[in-house]
Amino acid sequence: ERLGLEREVAEELGEVLRESQSIRYGRSRHGEGEDEAHADVGKLAKRASGALKSLHEQAVVVLRDRPLKSAAKAGIVLCGLLVLSGGLAAPKMAHAQVVAQPDLLGRAVEAHESHEWEVAVERWRELEEAHPRNASILHALGVACLQASDFGCGLLALERASLLRPRHRSITKNLDVARQMRRVKAIEALRGRSQVLAGEDDFFWWDIARKVDPALMAILLLMSIWVVIAVALVRPRVEDGVKRDLMGLIGVLALLMVLGSSGAWLFRAEVMAATTPVVLLTTDVTFRDGPSEHAAERRLNSPIVAGMRFVQEEKRQGWVKLRLPDDSSGWIEASRVGDVTSVLD
Repeated sequence: ERLGLEREVAEELGEVLRESQSIRYGRSRHGEGEDEAHADVGKLAKRASGALKSLHEQAVVVLRDRPLKSAAKAGIVLCGLLVLSGGLAAPKMAHAQVVAQPDLLGRAVEAHESHEWEVAVERWRELEEAHPRNASILHALGVACLQASDFGCGLLALERASLLRPRHRSITKNLDVARQMRRVKAIEALRGRSQVLAGEDDFFWWDIARKVDPALMAILLLMSIWVVIAVALVRPRVEDGVKRDLMGLIGVLALLMVLGSSGAWLFRAEVMAATTPVVLLTTDVTFRDGPSEHAAERRLNSPIVAGMRFVQEEKRQGWVKLRLPDDSSGWIEASRVGDVTSVLD
């Protein structure tokens, strides 16, 4: 007020900033971390924009009419508030992309929290089409699909989200729950049939490689290289024997870190390049001996349910060749599966 600014504008900005921090660090019903920032982010962005516009108009008047000392204070206040509000438009980096569609995001969150799962799936799908590499959107889509009993959609979305954010605890937890649900479905499908439950041995190394975070490996590799270089330059100039030995040990550990991080990075790249996992989107599928509706049907000795993972061996004219649980191969329409690694393209 001493600067000539209205108290209402400052109070509005303070309230908006408090709510943004609550969204950023609080809990939500459908996940942790990034997913907590979904709620009301579009509305808060609009409120912040309006309040900052009002503050800017008042500050211009102050800077024009008040003495230099007061004007400088008002300018400092305005700059500080603009900096603080910078984190409001995108509480998390993953949400910066979807702030441009606040209405759609708000409708998706509203349907999700109202348990209108079919509507929520449609809204999250729209956002996923616009932002296919956003792990938060994929996570929310996966949860909504599972709640709507669409296991194919749910597991595909969660598999993709986990691939983008391998160390995200909530995504990992929900993916494990979804796999357990899929296993229960497969067991139920076994009733009254002379079949056996298939495992996923083809994905043993894939599941290990997926947990390697390439961004983390890159940081460790860069830091370790700098430590090795620093030790190589400084150690010859150290006269104290104990310190020289200690620096030598640090250099050896850093070198091992270089080898370990680069090895993990290469291991992940090799496994990802050698395996193309796809998720079955529906249970109603027929495997055939060739890429044609006229090819002979394949009889399987294990139940097939939506959400199962297969290794894609070949793709041809709208058909994909999958490796089956009995180590044989079969063809189905490409529209019946979803490529997990498409988010990395």
